[in-house]
Amino acid sequence: MMNPTSIEWCDYTWNPFTGCTPVSPGCNNCYAKRLLSDWFGPRSFVPTVHPERFDAPLRKRKPSIVFVCSMSDFFHEKFSTEVIFRLLGIMVQTPHFFLILTKRARRMVEVMHSWLAQAKMMPSNIGLGVTVETAEQGIRLYYLASVHTCFFKFVSLEPLLGPLSLRNIAINNSTLALPSPPPPMNALSFLDWVIVGGETGYGARPMEADWAYQILKECQAMGIPFFFKQMSQGKETPADLNIREWPERLLPYVKPPRKPEQLKLL
Repeated sequence: MMNPTSIEWCDYTWNPFTGCTPVSPGCNNCYAKRLLSDWFGPRSFVPTVHPERFDAPLRKRKPSIVFVCSMSDFFHEKFSTEVIFRLLGIMVQTPHFFLILTKRARRMVEVMHSWLAQAKMMPSNIGLGVTVETAEQGIRLYYLASVHTCFFKFVSLEPLLGPLSLRNIAINNSTLALPSPPPPMNALSFLDWVIVGGETGYGARPMEADWAYQILKECQAMGIPFFFKQMSQGKETPADLNIREWPERLLPYVKPPRKPEQLKLL
């Protein structure tokens, strides 16, 4: 089962896994937990594997952009490496482009390195991304940088909960336990796409427009496509922030017009 979605940067969601557990402040108002709990009750957000959904991408032939695990985290520790390998194997058999977004960047690196060694192939239709809500989660970009260059790489700054600079990511060495702290990293040196958005829904925390403008300015300086989703708390998006750019690698899958006044292809 792949479901059409209102998420602006993809066509379908595919949820072979559902359920998750919180790992950082961005999880506090999790929309997936809220939706599943409203539909099926509080126990519905326990991490769960759905084998009956595995083959869904094989049944749809029109090339599309697919967001993997919008209701979970593909690299959650409850999901075995063997099952993840099986799903990756399905992805590379299809005409679609898959976007996998995680907050568990360290496991992502471990799993993807192992899969590449076993699969002996360089997939062209898989994008790996991390969610970064504040500068404190910048370590996820450090891990993303180490993933093989065959993968499309993106970051979702949603919900953006504080100011940060993608050109100057400071790494907390207590996580890495290196002999000395690594220097600040310019994440825009390897990112293919930057998605920014404020938090929405009940209890949404505020996002300052200046935080998004800072990211936009950095992306423009480096020529990185910038995709702005929405302001927080239902606020109107300023006209000069209403930018939705698509990276070249996704152009074969993009189905314009998607709000033509906002669409810009890079």
